[in-house]
Formats: sequence, C-alpha cells, structure tokens
Amino acid sequence: MGQFVTIPFDYDDLPLEERNRVVPICVSALDRRQYPIPREWFEQGIAPVHGHLVNIARWHMGDPWCVSQVVEATLNILFERHGTDLGRCPWRRVLREAVWVALDLQAGGSRAERNRRSREVSIEGRGMEDAILDPTDYRERFERDLLLDAVERKLAEVGRVDMKEVWGLVRLGHTWPEIADHFGFASEEVLKRRFYRMMETLPATFASTQLQPVE
Repeated sequence: MGQFVTIPFDYDDLPLEERNRVVPICVSALDRRQYPIPREWFEQGIAPVHGHLVNIARWHMGDPWCVSQVVEATLNILFERHGTDLGRCPWRRVLREAVWVALDLQAGGSRAERNRRSREVSIEGRGMEDAILDPTDYRERFERDLLLDAVERKLAEVGRVDMKEVWGLVRLGHTWPEIADHFGFASEEVLKRRFYRMMETLPATFASTQLQPVE
C-alpha cells in the first residue's frame, strides 16, 4: 500500500468515461500520528459504502467532492479509537462516524476549535462575552441516540437482520428509493410496507420513534 489509498481501488484503470461518473475517495494511508492505517479499514470499512459516503458529503456539506476530507478524518478517529479491532461491521462504524464528521466540518471544524474561535470573537467584540459557544442540546441528542440504539438492538434480538440494516440506513438519512435499491426490493412500496409492519411489532416506546426515511 502506497502513501495514499484511492477508492475504488481500480479507479486509475477504469475507462475515462466511467471515471468521469465516479467521485473517488483519496486519503492518506497514514494517520495524523504517521502510523499506517490497516488496509482492512479501507477494504471492509470504506470500499463497501463508497457511494453512501459520497452521499453523506453531498447532503451534509453540499459537495460530493468533500468525501475524501470526511473519510480521512473518519479513519483517523476510528483508528485511534479502535486500532486493528474493526468490529463485526466496520462499514457501519465508518458510516456512523462519517455523519458526525461531516456535520462537524459543516459547522466549521471541531467543536473545540469552534469554541476557541468564538471566545476570540467575544473578546474582540467587547460586549459579546455571553455569546453562546455551542448551543447544541447534547442531552436531548444523547437520549435520542440511546432510544435509536435500543431499537437497533431489539431488531437484532428478534432476528430481523434485514430490517436492522434498513434501520441503519434510515438513521443515516437515506431515502426510500435509495434503501429499496440497495437491498434489491421490487419497489419502495414493498419496502415501506415491510418496514411499517416491523415497527408495529416493536414495543410502543420503540414504535413511536419518529425517524423514518424521506419520501
């Protein structure tokens, strides 16, 4: 593996016409500490969800070509946190973290950096000392994430692996047509019926969770 990794791995060998239709991911093979990132993170974590990562950059940052920036930051976080332990589903770890990274980048960088810049503005502004540094209600977000994680665990417990995967894409903000196409459903209406029937079988606390794909 060279100094940089490009996904699709065969991007440079693709015909020009096909390359023009692909937004590649190009990231450093080394993390910010200059340690080599295991190739498995690229093969099992990034490559299987290349298209979804491009969509995350498109939706949250307004530009699909920002995907490399999102993925590189995501890989650094995951490698520092988990090392060579990819877990049972590395691509899901990647998608979850990539959404947070994209939202953070969209907001102007890391929360610590945003707060530092806000303090500088407050000092320079002389009168903005009480400026809100980060208005996000993290308690509400945390409680909501706990509920969503509980739904996912319940689906796994009752053996609804297919709907568990659908739920994962729902949480990432994918549309009905995209999810139906990803899982090979005959139509989005078929997927919708199965999804809603599944939600009705869950306990009332879970079934009332307001998180569904956009039309």
